[in-house]
Amino acid sequence: MSTEPNAENPRPSEGRATELAARRLEMAARRRNVATLLLRRISQREIARLLQISTGTVSTDLKAIREEWKAEARVVLEDHIARELAVLNTDEQYWRSQMVTAESMDVRLKMYDRVLKIMDRRADMLGLNAPIRLELARMEAEKFAREYGLDAAELVAEAQRIMEEHARQ
Repeated sequence: MSTEPNAENPRPSEGRATELAARRLEMAARRRNVATLLLRRISQREIARLLQISTGTVSTDLKAIREEWKAEARVVLEDHIARELAVLNTDEQYWRSQMVTAESMDVRLKMYDRVLKIMDRRADMLGLNAPIRLELARMEAEKFAREYGLDAAELVAEAQRIMEEHARQ
């Protein structure tokens, strides 16, 4: 068969591209049907029978569908986490700014407890483990103590007490 352009086929590669596009459209339509039937809890064997395709094709389609769903779910989850982390950052900034103007140490410690809870929530969302969270809290407490001229050891001990109390709840 000649690949030279002629009256019937002016561009041979155009025909091949059209054929590939048609196959992709057909496969996408079939996968939508497979997904719809899957969501109705129809078995793979029954899906194959209804769509008049092999069970192997159904399995291949289901694998592709599940991978696509996982990818979509990851995007949704990452978007949710990003929004939640932004809210946590805003909340933390607010409470840190309030600590500056707090009149008593007791109020500052309560606000610091809120900051620690925000940090704990962020650590959970990011998958950090407890020992790392505790070390981060100690580092934050020491930084806070330096910033406000407080006794670092006393503040760390108080922060640890608050965290232990929080863990018991």
